[in-house]
Amino acid sequence: MPRKVTPGPRGLWKLVVRVQRFGFAQGLRGKGGHWLALGVGAWGLQRLRAMSVKDAEILIKEPLAPGERIVITNETITRAAEDEGRRRAGKAAKAAARASRRS
Repeated sequence: MPRKVTPGPRGLWKLVVRVQRFGFAQGLRGKGGHWLALGVGAWGLQRLRAMSVKDAEILIKEPLAPGERIVITNETITRAAEDEGRRRAGKAAKAAARASRRS
């Protein structure tokens, strides 16, 4: 059975997610009922958005015979690989700076 894919929160909705988490966390810790109300309100906004989002789509729907398989690959650079590249570049720059100071 194919799954529907709903896009993750972006822009303003990312902020609503953070407000919801923070509001629930503070409200349940006893920091005040207004925090809990804020968390519930943000949760309600997210539920309304989830009900109204129509851009969920089926990515693939194909029957497989016994013995067949699907191989899924991702040829783009991942966030972890990008972070590793930045770390290596930073280390190389620091090493070059140290070497130039020694000369």
